[in-house]
Amino acid sequence: MENALKEYARLDVFAHSIEELKNIAIQNRIEDYEKAKSHGEFLALIFESLVEDKLVNSTFIYDFPVENSPLAKNHREKEGFVERFELFLNGWELANGYSELNDPLEQEKRFEEQDKKRKLGDLEAQTVDYDFINALGYGLPPTGGMGLGIDRLTMILSGLESIKEVVLFPQMKRED
Repeated sequence: MENALKEYARLDVFAHSIEELKNIAIQNRIEDYEKAKSHGEFLALIFESLVEDKLVNSTFIYDFPVENSPLAKNHREKEGFVERFELFLNGWELANGYSELNDPLEQEKRFEEQDKKRKLGDLEAQTVDYDFINALGYGLPPTGGMGLGIDRLTMILSGLESIKEVVLFPQMKRED
């Protein structure tokens, strides 16, 4: 993610202060920049706004900041990052995968950070799931997973540009 931002937006997030990153976000008309409080959060925010739509060819983006990946395992070599990837094609995220965090103490800490963000108005932030943390405490072997957006894959394969053309539920909704 960091290298893609350098390549497509000519920006090294970690070479700037938080105040400078806020100004960069304002200059680029990036919404919700007020929510970003760390370099990792700015990395993800600016990447989404300035890079994603430029990823036309199939591209794997990996090494996500820990701040926006609360369920992913810490990176083995890069502090502040997690083992996660996303596949982009035609400017859209097509797949998402990561090594799952199986440390209950770390998971609780991340859920609590997410819950603080949620209480401050971040609608995408997680709540604390103590049942999940308790289950992790019994032991979860190393696991990972990947999700593929079938709707977006169908759009690409059929040459359609609107997700409304491939998702059935809006057309099946009753008018009354």
